[in-house]
Amino acid sequence: MNRFTKYFKWFLRPTMKPVYPSNVDKIQKLKKKIKALEYRVEGLENEMMIIMKEYRHLINTLEMRIDTLNEGCEKCTKN
Repeated sequence: MNRFTKYFKWFLRPTMKPVYPSNVDKIQKLKKKIKALEYRVEGLENEMMIIMKEYRHLINTLEMRIDTLNEGCEKCTKN
């Protein structure tokens, strides 16, 4: 009977949550690093958009020149 009462008291006792050490400084540093990385990624995305715009402009310019040269060669071969 004694074992049962001890078990019953143990089972019904108020539970204590484990106390974990707070790593507030580490968490704040990580948040700052994440924010810095987000800004960096945003900057890289903007840079990529500018590069893609310039790339598309160069491709269009080259295609126009190639078309112009093809037209000139066709005139030369017809005569």
